Amino acid sequence: MVFRLSPHHQRFNRRLTKSPKLYFVDTGLLCYLLQIRSADELATHALRGAVFENLVIADLTRRCLHAGVEPRIAFWRDHRGNEIDLVLNRADGAIPVEIKSGTTVASDLFKGLRYWRAAPRRVGVRRRRKLSAPRHRGAVVAALVVSAERSASLARRAHLL
Repeated sequence: MVFRLSPHHQRFNRRLTKSPKLYFVDTGLLCYLLQIRSADELATHALRGAVFENLVIADLTRRCLHAGVEPRIAFWRDHRGNEIDLVLNRADGAIPVEIKSGTTVASDLFKGLRYWRAAPRRVGVRRRRKLSAPRHRGAVVAALVVSAERSASLARRAHLL
């Protein structure tokens, strides 16, 4: 019915949220529990963004598992409320992804990505040297997911499938 998404906390300082987030496997059940009975109600519901985020993360997780691949995904949030909806953990580094639902795109929707890029990282506990944000040649730095179909494309580009 539900699954946990663990927090990404590697390479950052200690003041991070480390408790997992819960997501519903079935967004239909989530909508039922929120008393959303139609697509029109969902379009205007205050939690539309959270339902969409749940849909994308559940779909990405399901596609990975059906392909026989353990999903290497997480979320990131610090003690100040800065947050990244989804972190794709790859061998060459972590890729932050924001998942938004809306009819327009505004720059403030991606403040979490800007903060992630500028935030100081720490490598291990013993080494206290700050590093700049990882750079990925040819990797997706940000993705605007507009439908559940697109999450499969995102998974392929992130080498999760």
